Amino acid sequence: MIKIAFLGSGSKGNATLISDGVSLILIDMGLTKARLVDGCALFAKQLKDIDAAFFTHNHNDHLSGHKYLPKELKVYASFDFKEPPSASLIKAGDNIRIGNIRVTAILASHDAPNPLSYLIQVGEERLAYITDTGYIPKKTLKAIVNCDYYLLESNHDPSLEAHSGRSATLVARVLGKKGHLSNEDSAKYFLQAHGEKTKACYLAHLSDDCNTPDLALKTYYEVANKLGVDIHDIELIPTKQNEVVFGGEGW
Repeated sequence: MIKIAFLGSGSKGNATLISDGVSLILIDMGLTKARLVDGCALFAKQLKDIDAAFFTHNHNDHLSGHKYLPKELKVYASFDFKEPPSASLIKAGDNIRIGNIRVTAILASHDAPNPLSYLIQVGEERLAYITDTGYIPKKTLKAIVNCDYYLLESNHDPSLEAHSGRSATLVARVLGKKGHLSNEDSAKYFLQAHGEKTKACYLAHLSDDCNTPDLALKTYYEVANKLGVDIHDIELIPTKQNEVVFGGEGW
């Protein structure tokens, strides 16, 4: 059984804790130490009880809090850390087993060195963890078909982004193939990937300025209606920047 706590998701910081009831892993750490400590407590754990940490890429909103992690912690990333704890270098296709949790690194497309997404498996349950990617490569999409749970970036509305007043360079970056998924693209990928096992999709990394939870959800349902797909039996839950969102089962 997968239990998930999305501690924070957005441009101001990201971190997620995942457990099978025994082992505890962390994906990204761009939050304060206090928020991670509080997150561990949700699992009746402490910082020292985290069994491993995995990083998607080296941007500060996913990395800045790594200095708070225990120096002896097992850390996996596709880039070198400049300070302890040191990371074991991994690449797309690598599999790491932490207790009964299997973590597979999969391809992402972002303006960072060797960005990764992850596929997490506990028994027969699978979580696809897809964030900070301008598109989902075909190999990744094939790997995440019919997962039980999805954490899927739904960053922005393209019209709001284009009229945001941001610099042309920043807008082009966000909208580009190494930027972030829009609501519509996120929905289209989800509709291609989801299957009969799928229970929930958690919408991630929503922009404060160029998106809202209601708009992201509205877009998902509109895209589904256009394609003639009924997803009303699947939970669609936006993650939040400053509040914990619970996922999986067993809470």
